[in-house]
Amino acid sequence: MSAPTGTPRRWLALASALGCAALGCWLVLMFGSQAGWAATGLGLCLASLPVPVYVALVLWIDRFEAEPTRLLAWAFFLSATAAAAGSALANTAVDLAFADDPDTRWLVLAASATIEEVAKGCVLIGLWARRPDEFDGVIDGVVYAGVVGLGFAMTENIRYYGFASAGGIPDSLRLFVLRGCLAPFAHPLFSGITGVALGYAVAHRARGWLLAVLGVLAASTLHAVWNIAAAAGAFLRVYLYVMVPVFVAGLGLVALAIRREGQLVAEQLAAEVERGGLTREELVALATLSGRLRTSWAALRQDGVRGWSAARQRQQAAGELAFLRARRRPGISDAVVAAREREYQAQLASRPAAR
Repeated sequence: MSAPTGTPRRWLALASALGCAALGCWLVLMFGSQAGWAATGLGLCLASLPVPVYVALVLWIDRFEAEPTRLLAWAFFLSATAAAAGSALANTAVDLAFADDPDTRWLVLAASATIEEVAKGCVLIGLWARRPDEFDGVIDGVVYAGVVGLGFAMTENIRYYGFASAGGIPDSLRLFVLRGCLAPFAHPLFSGITGVALGYAVAHRARGWLLAVLGVLAASTLHAVWNIAAAAGAFLRVYLYVMVPVFVAGLGLVALAIRREGQLVAEQLAAEVERGGLTREELVALATLSGRLRTSWAALRQDGVRGWSAARQRQQAAGELAFLRARRRPGISDAVVAAREREYQAQLASRPAAR
């Protein structure tokens, strides 16, 4: 009897995916018609090349409760297609509206920043609103925002690298070093502000929609400063004295959030020690990054990849159980929470810790 309910959702998801894919194809076709197909092909290769590395770095910080791969891939895909296409259309309209007025150059740059942050923010807010069971706090906000920012940046870079290659391979490589190596964190950093705002709202049960708006505004402001500095020839100064300090501060915030998540795991799983589901030593290992790494490494040495996978699944179940207890969101019924709690407890019981 569940099929009639699930089937429309599957068709809607398929239609959404196909629509986003069509938007992505349209963008590539547009880039190809403007810069040339060979140049766009080179731009696509250069834009895609570092993405796996940066995605892996973003995902590494999500140690206590890893997000679903499918949801992360969907966030990346939405940002790289729908958000990028919507931004391209809006930016083109703004450029055409003010093309004859050179005095509005700075306004156009600021408007472009706002358009792009609103587009990426819509993806993040959609995830936050529709998947409250997976958007648990600041770290989740940073992870989803990082993936969204990387998807958007990849599509944007196809165009930049493609046009640069019209001046020859050296121009493309120079721009690749600038955008892909020196400033790969720009879009993830901007969208990360919105992600942190949403994650803070979840963790502290604050006014999510208000913080979402404030996050998008703050992200748009920093992005506008970046755009204007690049156009005004002040890129290096803004990079060194604004972007790098903000990035370092963001890393500090992430470190504090990871520490807080470890404390949360220890607090919420203390009851499992009393009921016999965990030993005190297992709880300490589950609540620290070093302990989790030691456990995973021990499982790998003892039982190979299968043991390592079992240890990772046990750690994931522990994290899911802790966050389920700590952060109840509106729209998730008590029955659903109780069922999931039993499921995670069963997973902990069925996967013994590494010896």
